[in-house]
Amino acid sequence: AGTLQLGYSQEAWGLAAIYSWVQGGFEITGATPQASLAFTDGSHTDAFGLSGFWQPVTNGWIPSISVGWGLNSTAYGDDPSPTAVTTSQSWMVGLQWKDAFVKDNTLGFGIGQPIFATALRDGSTPNDGNVVLEGWYKFQLTDNISLMPALFYLNRPLGQDTPASRSFHQLGGLMKTTFTF
Repeated sequence: AGTLQLGYSQEAWGLAAIYSWVQGGFEITGATPQASLAFTDGSHTDAFGLSGFWQPVTNGWIPSISVGWGLNSTAYGDDPSPTAVTTSQSWMVGLQWKDAFVKDNTLGFGIGQPIFATALRDGSTPNDGNVVLEGWYKFQLTDNISLMPALFYLNRPLGQDTPASRSFHQLGGLMKTTFTF
């Protein structure tokens, strides 16, 4: 794999663009099972991404905003099956409020779709969509200790591999404690 990234930032905002060339055989974590098939031996993927952030000058009800979008195009050396993934995408939006309810505490929310297949070699569009939601609140207990509970929800993490007429969802929680010295 090889990557080129260009970015530009100011005090309250930033933009970045990335290009990666990924040779098949790499395991891509977080992708749906269908989209993961694009990264098999004998393939290569051109991956493009754009991201940006903006944060308000003062803390208050207006959150900082982070966004990202990725587009992948896969080519195969051998004659792939008609249902081989040729295009996949990902996206995310994150909101974060500093000094939420109490000074030095942070509230955050994110939504997005990890890599999911959007086009197959035969021209069809797979039903590979999924959504991930995350929410957290960071309690700054002391100058050196923080506690952050978080909840995660995954809707259709198997994408197209979700059994027909079935639903599959995952809910998870995390309690993160951070000590800084």
